[in-house]
Amino acid sequence: MNKRLLISIIILLTAVIALTAASPAFVDREIQRSDSLINAGNYAEAVRNLDWLEKKIDRKDIRSLSKILNTRSEAFLQIGNAPAMLKDLRVLIESDKPADLWYFDAEAYLRLAEFHREYRRFILNRKYIGKASAVVEKNGNRPGERELVEKLRHKIIMRKIRASIASDSAKVGLAQIERAIKKTHNIDDSLDLEMIRSDAYSHLNRIDSAAAISRRLIDDRRLNPDVRNTVRMNLIRYLIGQNSLKAADEEWGLLKPSSNAHYNLKYYLTGRDLAKAHGDEHTEYMYFKRASQTADSLTGIYSNAMTQVEVDYFEVAAANHEAELARQANRQRLWWIWGLAGLVALATAIAGFALLKSRRGRRRQAIIEKKLGSRNAEVGSLTRRQASMEQSQQEIRNILASKIDDAEKVEEIKRSILTSGDLESPRHMDISRHDDATGEFLAKLRIAHPNLTNAETRIAAFVWQNLSNKDIAAAINRSVSTVKYTKSSLKKKLATDISLEEYLRGISAMDDAELARRANIKT
Repeated sequence: MNKRLLISIIILLTAVIALTAASPAFVDREIQRSDSLINAGNYAEAVRNLDWLEKKIDRKDIRSLSKILNTRSEAFLQIGNAPAMLKDLRVLIESDKPADLWYFDAEAYLRLAEFHREYRRFILNRKYIGKASAVVEKNGNRPGERELVEKLRHKIIMRKIRASIASDSAKVGLAQIERAIKKTHNIDDSLDLEMIRSDAYSHLNRIDSAAAISRRLIDDRRLNPDVRNTVRMNLIRYLIGQNSLKAADEEWGLLKPSSNAHYNLKYYLTGRDLAKAHGDEHTEYMYFKRASQTADSLTGIYSNAMTQVEVDYFEVAAANHEAELARQANRQRLWWIWGLAGLVALATAIAGFALLKSRRGRRRQAIIEKKLGSRNAEVGSLTRRQASMEQSQQEIRNILASKIDDAEKVEEIKRSILTSGDLESPRHMDISRHDDATGEFLAKLRIAHPNLTNAETRIAAFVWQNLSNKDIAAAINRSVSTVKYTKSSLKKKLATDISLEEYLRGISAMDDAELARRANIKT
């Protein structure tokens, strides 16, 4: 009983833990933890935590999934993993979210704008700022979200200021910064505005003012380590511009590479600028080579930070995806077409082969029928001649028996014998008139050998007509081997040592008395 109770308690605790892990409150706590890791510069740990959290939630929970994608894309942006960031942002923007989650679209567009600004793609930077502004203005009057709307508008203003400064409109940007500083009361926003103002002064060649602001920001402990190091690298550039190489070396000594490839790229480029200012070509080349290797290691769409390509790969990737789907559909359609074409070709080939075979069979049958027709005519002629010869022979017998002295009658009989010609054996005859042409022979054969089957009698008639095995097989619609076997069986039944054709001709030439005598011998 105690064992069953323990198992039940374990199952219940497991279910409670699973439900707690997937609850919205748990998701919010983990998102806040990941935000803290990002602010501390621990981006890799934040990504691992968010990956684990994504496996815990239900994929149908759009609200929790949108929060995870929004936070993780920020971490990927800081790391410099462009493909992963674009993948998360695409899912975030294209997902069917509830109306109250509109602000995630604005956050995604602002992140894309910042990303393009980092790579000095100012056209795309302004494009995504405009998209974010349109989303905010569309939802600006939603009840209970005024604070969120103001926060997003402030972010849009800062992105616009950065865009103005980056596109050589530093004076306009500086004026906007002054107005924004007066309106903001958020410490983080104030620090962001100070960094932007430092950039504006550097674009206006007011290096002293830019360096002073950078020193104040470095001393402010509210900045996370990565941001402070970025400001320090900017200060080194300002000091190089002031030709204060000693101070720049001191600041450089406080920097070191990190696991963030995006940060390392800036680090190596700053080291290259410092070595160039010192005239150290070897060190300059070393840092430039490392910067190039780091830029190439940023795999994906924006792998090389040294290029400036004015192409919106985020939208091009979606278009390429649609094009790939269309190509797959076309390939599948093409396979079906080729398959049907192959079946049609195969059916046509089979039908053509059958038709050709049928035509050859009819042609061969026509040739055989023509040959048999000519042989039938010959047999008919020979039969008449044979009858005439037999009549002449009978008259000769009568003359010899009566010893007629009529010389004129004898000469007439001789002329009849000579004009009748040499009597040859019957040849081919028409199968369709088989019994008519060979009735007398068949009658003699049945008298001489009454034990023959119909098939053997028919074969015997064809042999008597002197047809070849091939012609006999075509005439009776049997194989040549069947004809040979039947002929062999027929010869055994006839019990003859001479050829079958010669034997059958001998039977055809027998008179009635000899046939009667043979029949008596058989019986």
